Amino acid sequence: MTGGADTYRFSSIPKGTQVVFKYNADLDVETVVFRLNEKSRA
Repeated sequence: MTGGADTYRFSSIPKGTQVVFKYNADLDVETVVFRLNEKSRA
């Protein structure tokens, strides 16, 4: 195993927001990313 990422949505944060946990092969979380799910208006 080389690590990976899991994506979650929490009821306590705005609906269009995801939280991504990136972890290494030892399953230690290395990075937490908050991502907005916005649609482009271009």
